[in-house]
Amino acid sequence: MKPLPDVATGGHAWDWRRTREQLFERCLSLNERLHSSSHDETTWSEYIRTLDVLLRVEEQVARHKTTEPVVYTTAQMAQRLGVTVRTLLAWKRAGVVRPSIAKGKRLRWQLSDALR
Repeated sequence: MKPLPDVATGGHAWDWRRTREQLFERCLSLNERLHSSSHDETTWSEYIRTLDVLLRVEEQVARHKTTEPVVYTTAQMAQRLGVTVRTLLAWKRAGVVRPSIAKGKRLRWQLSDALR
């Protein structure tokens, strides 16, 4: 099975977990249709194609889990957001973002910190 490419849209990483949820919901829907009396033969091929893509997305999610750190240093977080360290710290002072861990000058960030 060929791996899915890393996809970027508008400067943001593709949300593989959301894609996985959508594909899983689609599989459930197709499964219900398969067990009803009103399905046709194309439902099977659609179900198999959806399962194939779902498995490929599962691989992608697993790969991202192992390669991305849970927390970032201030420099790493600034780079992920495409700003300078100075800008990130200014945002922190202004209350725009808040680090997950703050012990003195030691700050650690998660990507979700930028979405609050």
